[in-house]
Amino acid sequence: MGFKGRAFGPLCNLSIGTLVPANHFYRHLDAKLDLTFVRELVRTTYKAGDRPSIDPIVFFKLLSGDIGSDRRIADELAFRGQVRR
Repeated sequence: MGFKGRAFGPLCNLSIGTLVPANHFYRHLDAKLDLTFVRELVRTTYKAGDRPSIDPIVFFKLLSGDIGSDRRIADELAFRGQVRR
């Protein structure tokens, strides 16, 4: 099961948080919904030692957003650096 680590080193004085609008959908989602249960919920569907997967929480967030197709989800994941296309 993949895990998207959130350890960013300082590349410049710009914070990515300043680039995301305060009213962005994922900011609201993070503030209102604790998604840590998702990993445990899907743990049995992943095979140990298999290829790294997409973080289930990231995938769940993408599914809950305004993305209407599997291809669009794949494009979003590639854009976010979760998978290579």
